[in-house]
Amino acid sequence: TYGGSYDLWKLVGDNWRRVPYCKPENGQIGDFLMLYLQDAAQTLEWYHLYGKLAPGSYRVTKEVFWGSGENREGSTVYAGFTIE
Repeated sequence: TYGGSYDLWKLVGDNWRRVPYCKPENGQIGDFLMLYLQDAAQTLEWYHLYGKLAPGSYRVTKEVFWGSGENREGSTVYAGFTIE
């Protein structure tokens, strides 16, 4: 659950759309998510990555892999949240 390759998506109508970085040089959000992908409610500031996020339904996605060599498998995990 740590590292880059996290993406933030927003539900627009019936489609999920990737939220672009407002400042691409700021990198990805992996360093921040390690502590926040929990069952408990959390507060997290992403202004420096995305600017002000509008109210709506969002999800964070991350590809994870386990195993090695020919036994390596992967999947995408999701964590959803709402901004009111």
